[in-house]
Amino acid sequence: MTKILDIDQRLRQEQHQQQMQLNSGLYWTLCLVRWLGYGFLILTFFDVVYALVPPRLMDPAWEFETFGNFVERAAIPLLGLTMAFAGQEFGRGRGESNLLKLLSWLALLLGIVYLLMIPLGIANTIRLDSQNNRQIQQFKQGLNKAQTLEDLGRFSEEFGIRSDSTRPGELKEPIYSQMQKRTQALRSQAEILGTAQHRELLKSSIKWNLGSLICGCLFLWIWRSTRPWTRLALRWRGR
Repeated sequence: MTKILDIDQRLRQEQHQQQMQLNSGLYWTLCLVRWLGYGFLILTFFDVVYALVPPRLMDPAWEFETFGNFVERAAIPLLGLTMAFAGQEFGRGRGESNLLKLLSWLALLLGIVYLLMIPLGIANTIRLDSQNNRQIQQFKQGLNKAQTLEDLGRFSEEFGIRSDSTRPGELKEPIYSQMQKRTQALRSQAEILGTAQHRELLKSSIKWNLGSLICGCLFLWIWRSTRPWTRLALRWRGR
């Protein structure tokens, strides 16, 4: 009977030691993951400052590009928050309570910001498309303003037309003929360029607006998932 009790006690001790080793390994793994998460969030802060300074408000190109950069790099703060919240309250230090509450509210703020950027992205898409169309139209109109001899001479140099005659009457005919062909070619190139710009702008707008919607929902989900234990657990055990 005594031997059976000794064996049972040894088994319990071995199980306890194994459990302690498992908890110790899990604790250090979680510490590593959490500190990596904090590091990602600090890097995200640097990226935000770099993107917003100096600000160029009311510039649709800058706003649209900045919007795209935020969406393209949203995986870093998402990953950072997920890693920072890993393990919930297990193995937390006493000073982490307020920090995680702040990060939980930060997730809510980021979710709202990403959702609010969607109408701004759509508005800037429309403004940039209109701006590109105006530039194409101005370019086409500029092709029709070459009516003077000075313009003909400039076009002659640009087009590389050679003429042995220096009389305007002999120079005009080849220049006008070349201008007509080149003007038509430039108009075709302008149409192709305008179509390509419109297509690329539309693709980027769809990608970034959908990405902003997904990122906003994920940030709000992180906030909702962490809300109970980050604000209700006022005191956590030490390490």
